[in-house]
Amino acid sequence: MSGASRNTQLALQKIKQIRETTNAELAKKYRTRARQTPSMLHSIGLLGTLSYLFAAAGKQEYDAIYLKHIMEYLGTSIGFLATTTSTKTTTTSRLPREDYDDIIRIINSLANDAKLLAYSEAVLEPYLIELKTFAEALLESE
Repeated sequence: MSGASRNTQLALQKIKQIRETTNAELAKKYRTRARQTPSMLHSIGLLGTLSYLFAAAGKQEYDAIYLKHIMEYLGTSIGFLATTTSTKTTTTSRLPREDYDDIIRIINSLANDAKLLAYSEAVLEPYLIELKTFAEALLESE
């Protein structure tokens, strides 16, 4: 499966999951976050974006779910990350403790490896654009 096709399938799956398993208000807020993140990635970079989402994930359920989707994507796209995050879906307003610890470790790893950071950003950007596109098409706006 090509990278573009994989991005499309995974993004569509995540947006359908949001639409089918969450309430309408959470889906609207997820849509807003999905629309904001590609520009955030361009303006403050991957570390800034992940740090922002990580802080927000402790307060807002939609941010926790969105960050979880990003981390799962990075985990399947970059080999060494594949085993770092749990596979359970976040359904509470906070990240599970093991995810919290893993995300801190991943952010630290990215901060200490410029090549990995650049590669991760390049891999993640097309996926974020797919998430944004499907969220705009399939989820109601706020």
